[in-house]
Amino acid sequence: MTTIVDGTTGITFPSTISGVSAIQQYSGRVLQVQTSVLTTTASNNGAAYADTGLTVTITPTSSSSKFLIQWSIPNGSDTSTASVGFNLVRNGTNIAQGTGGTYNLTSSNDSATSNHAAINAFVFLDSPATTSAITYKVQWKAQGSTTGYINRTNALNGGSDVFQSGMISTFVVTEIAG
Repeated sequence: MTTIVDGTTGITFPSTISGVSAIQQYSGRVLQVQTSVLTTTASNNGAAYADTGLTVTITPTSSSSKFLIQWSIPNGSDTSTASVGFNLVRNGTNIAQGTGGTYNLTSSNDSATSNHAAINAFVFLDSPATTSAITYKVQWKAQGSTTGYINRTNALNGGSDVFQSGMISTFVVTEIAG
C-alpha cells in the first residue's frame, strides 16, 4: 500500500480495498509502545496499596485506540500462606478488577511446596476513548499482616530462607489502532 507524504496536506493512506476506509485498513496496527522497568527491590507490609514504580504516561493517537497492557513482576512474601495483590490504575482509577473486589490479580504462595515465590503476569486490553494523556501504573500490597516483596523472592532451601534478588519487573503499554 502506498503512503503519500504531502507538505500541504500531511500524510495520507489511500484505500486499496474496495469499500473499506483507509483508517479501517490500518486498525490493529501498533502505533506506539511505552515501557517501564523496575530493577530495585521493594517491600510492602499490606497496610495499603502502594505504587510499584511501574508507571507509563502515553498520549493516544486517536480516541478509537486500544491499549494492550502487560506486566511481569517477580514477587514473594515472608509466609507460606500469604498472597500479593496487584491493581492496574488508569489516571487514578482502578481498572481491570475481577468481580470479587479490591484487586485484580493475586500471586499466591504454595505452602505445600514451601515455595514463597511467584511471577505475576498480566495482560489486559483497555479502551479509554480519549486523546488526552493517560497515566497507567501498577499498585500492590501484601494480603493480611505479612510482608510482600517485589524483585525479591523468599524460598525455603533445606529449612532456611533464601532471599533471591537481582530480578526485574517490566510494564509495557502498546497503543493499537482502533
